[in-house]
Amino acid sequence: MKKFTLLASLFLTASFSNAQQQGLEGVIVEKYYLSNAADSANAANNGATTNLRIGSTTYRVFIDMAPGYKFNLFFGNSDANGNVLHPLIFQTTTDFYNDPIYGNVYPQGISVVNTKKNTTLIDSWLSVGGGCFGKMGIPKTLDPDGSIGNSNGILLNNPGGVYGAPINSVNPQAADGLMPGSPVTPNALGTGTATDVFDQTAGNTFSVTDGAIAALGGVVGTTPENIVLIGQFTTKGVFSFSLNVQIQNTVTGTAENYVPINPTGSEISYTALGYSSAVPQATTTPTNTVGLKDLTQDTQAVIFVYPNPTTNVFTINASNLKASSYASYAIYDITGALILSNNLGKVSSKFSESVDISDFNAGLYFLNVSFDGAISTTKIVKE
Repeated sequence: MKKFTLLASLFLTASFSNAQQQGLEGVIVEKYYLSNAADSANAANNGATTNLRIGSTTYRVFIDMAPGYKFNLFFGNSDANGNVLHPLIFQTTTDFYNDPIYGNVYPQGISVVNTKKNTTLIDSWLSVGGGCFGKMGIPKTLDPDGSIGNSNGILLNNPGGVYGAPINSVNPQAADGLMPGSPVTPNALGTGTATDVFDQTAGNTFSVTDGAIAALGGVVGTTPENIVLIGQFTTKGVFSFSLNVQIQNTVTGTAENYVPINPTGSEISYTALGYSSAVPQATTTPTNTVGLKDLTQDTQAVIFVYPNPTTNVFTINASNLKASSYASYAIYDITGALILSNNLGKVSSKFSESVDISDFNAGLYFLNVSFDGAISTTKIVKE
């Protein structure tokens, strides 16, 4: 109970109606870099505890806030009886990679000179905005000043596509996602040894059920978009997370606590706080209506999933489909494991299917609906 009391003292009172809950605008997962053989060799030569597998992806996770908000913390919580309410989890199916020389649990104290060395720029860590000493982390698409480069002639891979700009300054279009600023030091509360997986201890899970990583005093984004970096994770495996965050209106002082599923009290449900790299990510509206423009010749197909959240059965409704579309659906858990799939064959231009998930455990799931190979993803909450 002592940990719970300590964590609870950090939380500011939130009191507002759903119509006023507008501070969290999005969760951004950026594919920052894809490692190659030269990067892997450098890691091995320096004695990395966990191998940097060729083809490892470095993910960056950002919290996107409305103007006038600041980021306070990300947390895991339990109730007064010790029952876990909303765990804080970062997980991979292999291990997180950590640079063996200059890597650290938090990046804000690593000098620019050392960040340029070896594989430090793709080290796995947690943050409350910082990317290294004197620089804040920002999405590469917002980076105006290129790259700090690399002193060892590595991190040169340039796959393009979803990975965007290269991160090494050898390429004139490079962007390292770092911008001058004043990073604050994260304050870890109740995390114990959980952070060891980011500091030369082989491991695949960071999990906290009664603790937080906080920015005391709060932190705002360093660009007008007000986006704050909270972590960087390099892995060859499936990467997933379940996040709970607190942000605060700087004018009213009101705090807003967001969780991916099953909010209690004044908490706000925001399903984008759950993520798995194994599941194609698509944007859904708050009503769970999804458009697939390539399914029809002149109109946009519409998929509607309801009720969501659900306790037993939900329904998939689709309209404006091409005649005789081939349909299927698949449901994945937050780790990317396939839980249920069904090939429905040809369907008409209007389609409805009921899906029974009464045997599923409570939690967050990803529903992929496919028509003629075009996939839409919706997050389903089982209560």
